[in-house]
Amino acid sequence: MNKWNFVRYFGESKLVRSNYLWIFIIPLLAKNFDIISTHIGLDLELTFSLSKFFFASLFFCLGTVIYQLRCPSIIKQNESYASFLNEGKNTQHVSDYLVESKKSFLSDVKEGDISTFKSKFDNCEGNDNKFDLKIEEEWFFVDKDRASCFFWDVYNFLNESYRVSCFLSLSSYLIGVLFLMISSIVNVAFAFQYFFPNIKVFKVVYSIIS
Repeated sequence: MNKWNFVRYFGESKLVRSNYLWIFIIPLLAKNFDIISTHIGLDLELTFSLSKFFFASLFFCLGTVIYQLRCPSIIKQNESYASFLNEGKNTQHVSDYLVESKKSFLSDVKEGDISTFKSKFDNCEGNDNKFDLKIEEEWFFVDKDRASCFFWDVYNFLNESYRVSCFLSLSSYLIGVLFLMISSIVNVAFAFQYFFPNIKVFKVVYSIIS
């Protein structure tokens, strides 16, 4: 679960992205609660649980910042080898992803890791059924029938890199989802006690969770 391809579902989610605006909207509303409440006749803080939406948006934003800065590009840009090929990318892109991750800030990718990939996939034999790849100014050769294996080996390796950042990003997203769920439950409870004022149980439930 603590892998980047799982975090990617949150980082690329429309639900997460659609909540960014609350970070800017809610402080503006909070500053003008009295004026807005007077005009529409509602207590916005109680009705729409704005503070909970704000914290959901805040944690979604934090998770996304970490995701964008630390998630390896091969994970962010490709869901699978099929999607990788459908975008017109080739095996050289896999090498580039590996080098890019090595050069990133506080990288988990070491020179020895790249050497391991070279020794595993490099085939210098004279045949035409191979890809000529360049990695850190050096050439190595990958058999075409092993191109998918090369992709998945690099993908899976980088998928488990930067574990602390991955954990922090995922935790932020999950906390944001929790705040969003709480806010939704509070709003539903408010609606029931508002539209069914004679049923006391709805008022009791709303007073407990709000």
